[in-house]
Amino acid sequence: MIIDVSSGKSGFKEYLEHGQKKGRELHRDELDQRIPLVGNLAAWALACEDQAAKGNRYDTFTLSFSEDYVSDEMLRKAAEEFREHIFAAWPEAERDRIPFYAEAHRPKVMTYVHAETGEVIQRKTHIHIGVGRHDLLTGKHVQLTGYLGQEASDNAKYLDAFQESFNSRYGFASPKLSPRVTPETAIDMLARYTGQRPNELGTFNQRKAALEAQIQQAVIDQDVVTWDRFGQILNRFGVVSKVRAGKFNESYAVTPMCSSRRVRLDGVFFQREFIERPTAEKVSIISDRARRAYIEQLAPYTAPDYLAETLSEWHRLKAREIRYLHTNSDFYKNVYLPADATQREHLLDAIEREHRGIQSPADDRERQNAAARTGLPRLPVRDLDGVQKRSEMLLRRDHDVDVRVNVADRPVGRGMRQADGAGAKARGRARGPLSQPSSVLTKLQDNLRERYEQAQARQKFAEIRHNIDGQQLLARLSHSHGLRPEIHGVEKAFDGSTRIRCGTKSLSANDFLTKHLGMPWREAAPILREVYELQIGKRVVRARSKQDGSEARRLWREFQATRKDQATITERLAQFDVQTKVGRAELVARLRREKNQVLDGLGRERRKAVRAAETLRAATLKAEYNEARREERRRLRPPQKEVWRAYLQEQAQAGDGVALRALRRMDDSARAVDGLTISGVGHQVDERKRHALAVSTVLKTLRVHVGRNGDVTYSRHGRAVLRDQGERLQVLDSNSDEAIIAGLTLAQQMYGRILTLTGPEDFQLRVVALAAERGMPIRFEDPRLEAMRAQFHVSNAKPRSVRMPSTDHAPKKESPQEVSPEPALSSSTTPPFDDLATVQESEAAPALAIDPSTALHAERTELEAALQAQGREIRKISDGVLYVGQVRVITPSGLVVQSVSRDAVVIHDLAHLDGRYEVGQSTEIEYREGSGADRLQVQTPDRGQGLDR
Repeated sequence: MIIDVSSGKSGFKEYLEHGQKKGRELHRDELDQRIPLVGNLAAWALACEDQAAKGNRYDTFTLSFSEDYVSDEMLRKAAEEFREHIFAAWPEAERDRIPFYAEAHRPKVMTYVHAETGEVIQRKTHIHIGVGRHDLLTGKHVQLTGYLGQEASDNAKYLDAFQESFNSRYGFASPKLSPRVTPETAIDMLARYTGQRPNELGTFNQRKAALEAQIQQAVIDQDVVTWDRFGQILNRFGVVSKVRAGKFNESYAVTPMCSSRRVRLDGVFFQREFIERPTAEKVSIISDRARRAYIEQLAPYTAPDYLAETLSEWHRLKAREIRYLHTNSDFYKNVYLPADATQREHLLDAIEREHRGIQSPADDRERQNAAARTGLPRLPVRDLDGVQKRSEMLLRRDHDVDVRVNVADRPVGRGMRQADGAGAKARGRARGPLSQPSSVLTKLQDNLRERYEQAQARQKFAEIRHNIDGQQLLARLSHSHGLRPEIHGVEKAFDGSTRIRCGTKSLSANDFLTKHLGMPWREAAPILREVYELQIGKRVVRARSKQDGSEARRLWREFQATRKDQATITERLAQFDVQTKVGRAELVARLRREKNQVLDGLGRERRKAVRAAETLRAATLKAEYNEARREERRRLRPPQKEVWRAYLQEQAQAGDGVALRALRRMDDSARAVDGLTISGVGHQVDERKRHALAVSTVLKTLRVHVGRNGDVTYSRHGRAVLRDQGERLQVLDSNSDEAIIAGLTLAQQMYGRILTLTGPEDFQLRVVALAAERGMPIRFEDPRLEAMRAQFHVSNAKPRSVRMPSTDHAPKKESPQEVSPEPALSSSTTPPFDDLATVQESEAAPALAIDPSTALHAERTELEAALQAQGREIRKISDGVLYVGQVRVITPSGLVVQSVSRDAVVIHDLAHLDGRYEVGQSTEIEYREGSGADRLQVQTPDRGQGLDR
């Protein structure tokens, strides 16, 4: 947890409720689950916010967490302990005089794209706290934490001490150990990145980020572990100066060459505590932070010794000093400052007793133990809303009020106080159906309603909760809520139900949405239903992938340059809204006139029926008008996401591979898992090269259209024949040999030489036959298909009518007519390799009815026995070993015998080789991860593959 401080005079309530911020378009209700922790936001804003004020009216504190999930209990504990810390000099009975409000935001949208920079912003749980700067009782100026400006202030160390103490006591990540380093920056640092990327950056913030990355790299490279040494290496980057020299939070600043703006190095990485750590520890911390993993709260750890002393000083001296003393007074200068710590504490004790009207410590104890008027000991006030003397609370006659009922539906009686004077109905209208609470009591009411709604739907969603595909749920949320699927896992519970892993915890799909992501049930239920319906229909959504870095940012800058002037659009929207309001008023007036005309002269019974019909007609016309105007307004300024998608589609259609990849990352469409498709396995061609290769070969004969979801459809003579869906290539015209051959050629370039097929058996057989007839340098991942391809290639057969091999791996007895004769290898003689080569020229029928794994094993056994009988050594295959020699034998099942010396051979399996092989061919075969490739063939690439431009 890290604390950030700012101040203001208005806008805090607006920001918490609506979340509008430069660079994003989402509303707060879309962004976060709001969790009121202390106080009532409306009452706080009434007491603090004043746009016309001359100075700041309040301070704001943001408590940000690095963890991916923080429980409601810990959020409340953080807000309450922070309140106790800053109110250290204020008794509980007096704290309500200072306006205080705290609410937590748990992200429902975990990542979003910044509207101006195109940067992906990650969001974590955080707490916003507003503290007024005046005493409501006396009207005097009050600043509980003292002056926290950049100069001449050491008060920040007390906030820092609370921050580090809280982190250590509850096991939260400390900013002292968790510098904000992105994975890309960490990789650059650890790899000693020295490219020219900073020169490409334009804005000051981008140049600052690039400079910081270079400085971080220098700190790691040169093993900087002292504060003075850090200042020395900064001289190479510009003019160095110190900020807050000699203070607790002293830092360096650099004014780069050819620049007049100074860059303050106040990030965690550049703080003294982190700089003075050993380099190995720095690298370890950065590597851990850069790892894309789920971060959760850990066990408490030991805090540094200085924290307890600093916090003790705050409670004994500093907090009371800030409240009771003025730094410009004579008493402060002449009496308080010259005194030592003990004398200062006695002086503050005396001032405090005088302020509270206490003559002696004995009087203080008597006041604390005084009895109430009833004669019973005083009990602490139950603080329902986190603020004593709040503006709205339950009285004695409200004991039977059902808080689960909407406030707008509950009559206001004499027993219920309404401070704002607007009444419950007005407040009910202010909170829309999806708006969120701004007080603790209203949040409690919403929680009870949520529990009731989930209990009602429990039986209805039991099947979905048990059987839903967790991976598909994560993929769906990666598009709608910016979730990062890579930090979660999916597993099965003991009862077979789906669980989503969040660190060390596993949650059901319902709890993951409502508890972890903070969605209300009315938002979570449609998502669960939608994902499960797609799952039943065997349609899948592809998870959103990460963007390409600098290339994507370049594309984003070009996109922003093409957009119209935003000020002009805003002006047009304002005019449109005025016209809409006038048009709606005219429509209402016209409908009222028409209704009066129709009702004029009708009898009572007839009048009642006509009035109902007219009311329905008026409601319909108003709804149609509103929908039409809403659609028109959307056309004037469509959501940025839709404009960005259209721009990417246009650029991809023009041949921009980066735009096509970005468009596919946004693809949230559901696709059928069945169909006639070709895809790849294992090591694939680099994603960046795939589309350049496709352009160089396929576009010469086919017309191309890029769809809104990133699918590339290839047409021939006006008929769609192929569709590139990224992960797979769909064959749309299975009756066309040309379409299948073009698909195989494209698939080889997209996915490599090892392919997989889906679809009916006759389609797969047709593809294998065409690949063999054309001699295409590809292999199939399915051993049945690969055995057929090898057989077709060797025997030059036309196997269109041959049935597929059995999937049953148990040995089967076949008739003599269906089994090919085994190689005639004699153990009594030692024939030369030329005699063994006749094995591949057998005219017998292909052994397609035998399980290929069984046939291959039997043939290998016979072949090894024959070779060993000839006195030849059979060497084992190992990764990284180069096998040089000629091909001597190729058997019908695809075994390749290579001579590597006079009396030694190696037996290869064509299914594990890359390339084309013939008897007598010279080869240099090397294996990597179980796959072999001929280096002589690799050095001469196939024609027509194209270049990555």
